[in-house]
Order: sequence, then structure tokens, then C-alpha cells
Amino acid sequence: MSVDEALAAVSAAAQASGNQLICWLNVSGLADTQLLKKIGDTLGLHPLAMEDVVSLCQRPRVDNYDSHLYIPLKAVQQDDSGLSFNQLSLFLLKNVVVTFQEQSGDVLDAVRLRIRHSSGRICQMGADYLMYSIIDTIIDNYFPCLEQINELMETLEEKIIRNQAHKDSIEYIHRLKRDIQEVRRAIWPLRDAIGAIFREDLPNVSKGIRPFLRDCQDHAILLFDTIENCREFANSLMEIYLSTLSNRMNEIMKVLTIISTIFIPLTFIAGIYGMNFAFMPELQWRWGYAACLLLMALCAAVMIWLFKRVGWLDFKQKTTITSKKRLPHQHAIAFLENWLKQNK
Repeated sequence: MSVDEALAAVSAAAQASGNQLICWLNVSGLADTQLLKKIGDTLGLHPLAMEDVVSLCQRPRVDNYDSHLYIPLKAVQQDDSGLSFNQLSLFLLKNVVVTFQEQSGDVLDAVRLRIRHSSGRICQMGADYLMYSIIDTIIDNYFPCLEQINELMETLEEKIIRNQAHKDSIEYIHRLKRDIQEVRRAIWPLRDAIGAIFREDLPNVSKGIRPFLRDCQDHAILLFDTIENCREFANSLMEIYLSTLSNRMNEIMKVLTIISTIFIPLTFIAGIYGMNFAFMPELQWRWGYAACLLLMALCAAVMIWLFKRVGWLDFKQKTTITSKKRLPHQHAIAFLENWLKQNK
């Protein structure tokens, strides 16, 4: 069937009485402006609505043009690079549904399959039910995408807690947050748009379709709640990652501080025997150099043993919980008090 024949059939269905013949015209790609203009002129679509079709920054809403409705939507697809969004412009006329897609390859295969197999109500009801089926399919397709995002965040959370996260994890979290925000921007106005369809008296929308639209709005509300949960999860994931980096930096600073503390008495001893005095008895001793090194090693060993005793060299996280937890300096004070009592 040629384009002219298809337009003639759709135009005849739009002008026919009753709903014995329901037509769905789907256009993939928006590059052929002459074809878009021809479709708009043949079906009597409003020029302002046709201008919005080629503008890819439309937010979901419902525009009433008396003879037809215009509903821009955002369909989502999941690929290896993340989420991709495809604008879908839907027109509801009498006995006719027209959809303009930004790209070919969409999420409406489930609707086409139901039509081919004549399953369900889609072949028994009017064009408004076909409109509902398209909107409901687009909304339902968001759920597996969000489920996959949630699984990715759970996997990343486990890696972060186990200190196995990649250095690019923060960039990956930001990308997930951008995807969630894009979904949120697409669903937030759609929820209100669906509510306007079944609350207001709009052309070509029968009262019998309102329960289905109300169910569709419930799905949109549930989807929005799921988006909010994913958004909070992503924010908490960012906080966990930054907290892990901070803890890792604290451990590094702890090691450097312990090393610096160990070298304080060694530097003090080296400073004493490095003073430029003419008479220092130890400098004339035969074993003075060896004794100085032994004293330094003994000081370092005592400090390492002391740090190990008070728990400052234990870098593993302890999971045991005591009734009263001592701070590191309290451990040191208690150890020195016991040592003094034993050597009185």
C-alpha cells in the first residue's frame, strides 16, 4: 500500500460513522517534512501540533484541538550505553490514532502483537482504547528499565562496601542519577496528563475508557514512587562511596601518623648526638655508634608494641560490640597505669 492509499484509508475511517473500522497510522522518523505536512493536511491536524511533533523537547501533556487530541510522550529503551529516550507524538481522532516516532524501533511491538492476534479488548473497542493501550505500554516499559538500574546500584553498593569499586564509580553513579532524573522528568507530567484525560470531557474519549485510564494513572503513580526510591538509593550510594573514600583516606593518614610518631624519639636521639659540641663522652666510646642504633631500634620496637597493644595498628574493622567502648587514648592511659602499678 502506498502512502497516498494509506492516507486515503485513514481519512475515510476518520470520517466514517460508528467505530466499525479503527485505523492506526504510525510514522517512524521525522526527517521527511513534506510527508509530515501531507499527513497533517489530509487528516486536519492542527499546525501548532504538527510543529510540536518535530520539536523533540516536548513535555507530556494533553492538548485539545476540538476535533482531535495531541499527546506528546517519552518512550524509553535500554541499551549498553544506558537509557535512550524516543519522543512519540500521539493524535487521537475519531476512529483513528496517529503516532509519530522520533526513531524507528520502539516499544509498541506488544500492542501490534495484540492487534495481529486479535487478543483482548483492543480489537473490540474504539480508538480511545488503542490510545490507552499505547500509553499503558509506554509506562509499563519503564519498570524493567528501573529494575535494571536498581540491580546495578545494588551490585555497585556491594562492591563499594567491600572496597572493590572501580575508580570511575563516582562517574557511573552520576550517569545513573542522570538517567533517573530523565525518567522522572518524563513521568511527572504524564501522571497529570492521564488524570486530565479521564477527568475532563474530551472529544473522542468515551466514558467507558475512564476506568482503564484511571488504572493507567495508578501505574504512572507507582512508577513515580519507584523513581523516587531509585533516586534516594542513588543519593545514598553516593554518600556511601564518599564515606568509603573518606575512611580510606583516614586509614592512610593513620598509618602516616604512626610512622611519624615512631620517628619522633629517633629524630630526638639523632638530634642530640648530632649537636656540634667538642666534649661529648659517648662519641669517644668504641661501641657508641652501635649503642645509639640499638637504642633507636629499642625505642621504635617499644612504640610499635605499645601501638599494637592499644589497637592503633589493627586496621581491620571490628564487628564486636562492647557495653562500654574505650577510645584509643583511654587504652594507652589504662596500659600505662597498669604498668606503673606493676613496677612500684
